[in-house]
Amino acid sequence: MKKAIIIIGIVILVVLIVVLATTFWGDKDPQVPDQPVSLPVPDGPVLPPVSTPSMQIKGSNGSQIIVKDFISNGETIQDTVNPTHYILAGSLGYCLGDGSCPSGAKVSGFSIDYDRPHDLFNITLEEPLRNNRLAAERFLMERLGIDTMALCTLNYSIGATTYVNQFYEGQNLGFSSCPGSVKLP
Repeated sequence: MKKAIIIIGIVILVVLIVVLATTFWGDKDPQVPDQPVSLPVPDGPVLPPVSTPSMQIKGSNGSQIIVKDFISNGETIQDTVNPTHYILAGSLGYCLGDGSCPSGAKVSGFSIDYDRPHDLFNITLEEPLRNNRLAAERFLMERLGIDTMALCTLNYSIGATTYVNQFYEGQNLGFSSCPGSVKLP
């Protein structure tokens, strides 16, 4: 027991000496970046980085929302049956005559498709609805490069089919942090 205490004391002493030596004899010249750092303008929209392809979609209040180009990101696919729709995540639940089943990003618990002419996102949830709604929100914010406030201004429908949950079937549950959303258990 005494041997373990002595070893622990020696280890602590060595760590303390290394920290003190680094503090007093380390590099005294702080690194200053060569180029100035640019920060977003607080009164205007925060745009995706210049290197990120972007596009505009119409929000529910008629405003234009600048988002990452989620249609050409290599994950989203065009729905071959409905060519103005795009599958961002999951599948739409049907397969084609050739046996292929159109699907976007590999996710579980939800699917998201985008109706381009109407700038409408359709999100279909599976149980557990609460957890999968949160996962769908995170996915959409990441793929579109938007924050929660912009998420609430999207044209969208989020819900469950009667096969998943008869109580919430047909309701637009809303995104969890948006006004008027349904509080799920």
